[in-house]
Amino acid sequence: MGKWFAKFLKSNGYSVIISDSNERFGKRFCRSYGIDFMDDWSAAVQRADVILLATPTNQTSSILRQLLLEISRKTLIVEISSVKGPVQDIINDIRKRNLHVLSLHPMFGPGTNSVRDRTILVMTRPRHAEAKRLLSVLQKRGARIIACPIKKHDVLVSVVIALPHLMNISLIETLRELRVNFAKVAAISGPTFKLQSILAEAIYQEDPANEISILADSKRSVLKAYAQRIATILDIIDHNPNCLVDVLDQGRRLVERDKGYKKSYEKFNAAVEVALR
Repeated sequence: MGKWFAKFLKSNGYSVIISDSNERFGKRFCRSYGIDFMDDWSAAVQRADVILLATPTNQTSSILRQLLLEISRKTLIVEISSVKGPVQDIINDIRKRNLHVLSLHPMFGPGTNSVRDRTILVMTRPRHAEAKRLLSVLQKRGARIIACPIKKHDVLVSVVIALPHLMNISLIETLRELRVNFAKVAAISGPTFKLQSILAEAIYQEDPANEISILADSKRSVLKAYAQRIATILDIIDHNPNCLVDVLDQGRRLVERDKGYKKSYEKFNAAVEVALR
């Protein structure tokens, strides 16, 4: 997401400096987009009014603590980690020191071309001019800015990100266990598997470190609930498959609450048409 934000900010009038531990990659990227690169991250921090961290979640907390030794009271820190539990204490510490931290979670990946109709969760919104400016720019470009209490964030994200990722990794692991030729199955599949396989393939293109963080830092209760429901449904299939009617009826009552439910099959077919092009 660091590349995405660098390009987005530069295209919206910000002067951008990048500092990255992978200097070769960072310098090559900066040359491609006309962005300044600094080897010394501490010097880069001293020059910046806004510091945006795009770092692995398991490193963000320690980096934030290092920043406390470097920044002035006028500096805004923006952190975009996908899991907030590991950084919650340091975020609270920063706020207690009357320093400024804008905690965001963009609910999209770096392959996104536009923020239009994309959701960005906001956990902390400091009274800082640069925080207001950044959120305003995102909104003007069509992003949906939604407040989310930091204590509730990880459960919600475990449901909407970790759970689908686990489901698709489980699918691929099952096929691997069965020694199924994925390419051949995908080639002859119907629309349901076709869309599912595209989602699975996209997940496997994620940065492994980010994927590990999504699953390892997710709420165990959410993933365990998934495993328990799978076991329950398998038991029903084995012993009383007619009871699946009750399972499906209860699930239908849940999904019918979605305003787009009645158009879901239409959207499904439209997505299949796009996928087959």
